[in-house]
Amino acid sequence: MSASDVEFSTPVCLWAQSSSEVFLKLLIPDARKESVAVKVAGGTHLTITAPSASAGGKTYKLELHLHSGVVPTPGTKVQSGSVSVVLAKTAEEPATWPRLLADGQPLDKNKIKIDWDLWQDEDAAAEREAEAIAAAEKVQLSRAWAAESARQSGGAMPPLPDLPAGLTPEQAAAFAKLSASGLDGAASSGLRVTTNPEMVALPTGVRLRASYLLAMNLMVLIGAMMVLFVSTQTLWQNVFPRRNVAVGAEGGKADPTQVPHAGGLEGLWIGLGSIHARVGSLQYGVQALASLEVLHALVGLIQGRVLPSVLLNGGRNIVLFGLIYAFGAPVQTSPWTGLLYIIWCLGDTTRYCYYLMSLLQSSRPARLVADGWLSSGVVAGLTHEPSVQSMMRVRYLLPLFLLPFGFLAELGVLHAALEPAGALLLPLPGLSITVAHALIAYAALAYLLGAPFLYMAVLKQGRSKLKPKAGKGKPTAAKGTAAAASAKKAQ
Repeated sequence: MSASDVEFSTPVCLWAQSSSEVFLKLLIPDARKESVAVKVAGGTHLTITAPSASAGGKTYKLELHLHSGVVPTPGTKVQSGSVSVVLAKTAEEPATWPRLLADGQPLDKNKIKIDWDLWQDEDAAAEREAEAIAAAEKVQLSRAWAAESARQSGGAMPPLPDLPAGLTPEQAAAFAKLSASGLDGAASSGLRVTTNPEMVALPTGVRLRASYLLAMNLMVLIGAMMVLFVSTQTLWQNVFPRRNVAVGAEGGKADPTQVPHAGGLEGLWIGLGSIHARVGSLQYGVQALASLEVLHALVGLIQGRVLPSVLLNGGRNIVLFGLIYAFGAPVQTSPWTGLLYIIWCLGDTTRYCYYLMSLLQSSRPARLVADGWLSSGVVAGLTHEPSVQSMMRVRYLLPLFLLPFGFLAELGVLHAALEPAGALLLPLPGLSITVAHALIAYAALAYLLGAPFLYMAVLKQGRSKLKPKAGKGKPTAAKGTAAAASAKKAQ
């Protein structure tokens, strides 16, 4: 069969532009990069041909008479279901075209469409270019300062790359322009050495968001671990009093006045009642920080359902601040309060450890920020995939066992508050209703209705997270087609 006998099909073409380039994406299944031909005749007559390995062996051909002159670039990419071509505009003054095709050329709207994912208007492009130049200046200053510091200290410095890794094409272009100018006086600016160009190039808003979420998760995690450690230590000292050694006692002998009871179950009960005296203030701070999770979900700072978070943190705040803090010693010395602190902190330790690991694994800005706070070994361990998966199982399975005991402990705390609450009357004219009556009504509403709903929400969330993904394993032909369509949309 001669070349003239070949039948061509016209592919769907998505297009976008910047001030200096035109981006074309041809929807062609199973094209091969080595078979794609891009030709420009006369500066404006574009021809792209690409045979398809599937689709019955069709050959796709796109012919366009463009608005202005272009030249092909080496940026042709072949991905699942598409061929991407980048054309450089040849005009001396970069400008945005009013249309893709030359004047008078008909446009088939079924075949030629705008790629809104890549489209750039003039104002946005100018703003991004300014940001790119500013980021590139920071990188150049950092490199110059690092070189000057090494020269002054007399130490050997490994050669820095001409083009730092991690920059966008716009930033790379801006950096290339700055490289020729040189900034020998950068050291006089007193700029600190920045070893990671990606961190320098991060927008301020992205860096602040990542830093805030990291700091929040770390503070709640560390606080919960401290409460759990001190609570466990308190129980140990009371259950096994003969193993306690007073600091400074002669010969390391046990101090009989430190724990004036025989230990065992009696010591366990007394130890639970003494936990608040040691960790109460810390638990107040941990819960206040954890309550911000509701605000984060409301404003979209994190992904998550708002209602379960409101129920969980709202119920905790009522018990912690409305009962334990408000009624003082009668509630704070209750063994139920100590048990509740241990249950809360067991859940918070696993929950916020998983939040931290998931954040570091899914967010590149968070990892860059964490590299400046933690050692590389710690960050690598926290983002290790098997470790993240194991922590995810613990995070979603443990609450299923802890929640019933947590509800029981909260009811115990509420019961301890009934006696002091019975002496307080609600300011309702003509009615003799005490705070104790209000607490009983709250318990009936919260624990008969709210607790089952919260438990089922946690159970449903756990099933959803721990259920094997349908996309894992070897996909069938139908799944492969769906995956290709999803990848096409993502591109």
